[in-house]
Amino acid sequence: MASILYISRCRLILLVLLLSILTSCTRDVVHSKIPAAIRGKLDLTAWDFESEGPVPLNGEWAFYWNRHLKPTDFAQMPSPKPTGLIVVPGVWNGYEVAGQPISGAGYATYRLQIRLGYLRERLAFKFLDMATAFAVYVNGQPLFSSGMPGQTRQTTKPRFAPQVIDFHPPAEHLDIVIRVSNFHHRKGGVWEAIYLGSANDVHAMREGSLLVNLLLFGSIAIIGLYHLSLFALRPGDQSPLFFGLYCLIMGLRMLTTGERFVMQLVPGLHWEILIKASYVVSA
Repeated sequence: MASILYISRCRLILLVLLLSILTSCTRDVVHSKIPAAIRGKLDLTAWDFESEGPVPLNGEWAFYWNRHLKPTDFAQMPSPKPTGLIVVPGVWNGYEVAGQPISGAGYATYRLQIRLGYLRERLAFKFLDMATAFAVYVNGQPLFSSGMPGQTRQTTKPRFAPQVIDFHPPAEHLDIVIRVSNFHHRKGGVWEAIYLGSANDVHAMREGSLLVNLLLFGSIAIIGLYHLSLFALRPGDQSPLFFGLYCLIMGLRMLTTGERFVMQLVPGLHWEILIKASYVVSA
């Protein structure tokens, strides 16, 4: 009973510490109304990136199931007809095609058309993960890829590698095409928000997230090592041992989820090892 009470108190202290770090490091930006994509189109003509910051490209995207379309396909007449609209961020599991819900395995094309206001600055996209390989095209040109999206398990190479990608807007209209494939995870689709904003703000956004993750990792790891040292001094009491190991596992979780800082430490880390490690520390 004493061990359970000890661990419960330690968990409460750890929770307070985590909330304090998150509160102090999180940028508090509140917008009265963030525009959302409607029927595959997003109007950002009234959005000021300099004063309002990056915007998530959330809402209804055009969805083309079991088709990997090229940007040139949309220049043809008639233009490819979408399977329907799908909400981003979100998984495609359960999405109905011909009256039947689809599973996580498969491939698809997402498309979003954006209207921008007058621009004088360099922009950037912020990508986290998509399940589990994808390639992005903007106005017909390849912008970024993570892994290798294919139409079968054999031709698909999964990869999680969050990135910020700078680009010069070629026009006041952006046509975003994303080819996504998933044959290695139970869930598929664009499950994380994609952000668009000025390059400086988007980079600061990612660096802030990484800073929070590293602060959490360092703080939790120190607490864990401290309790392991207590156990070394008093091996008769196993409570510090269990809580110390718990803290180290929680600390590792900060490196394998979210911005996945571990990919910067080990760029060639195999996807399967990364996903299994994130499951183990999240269990």
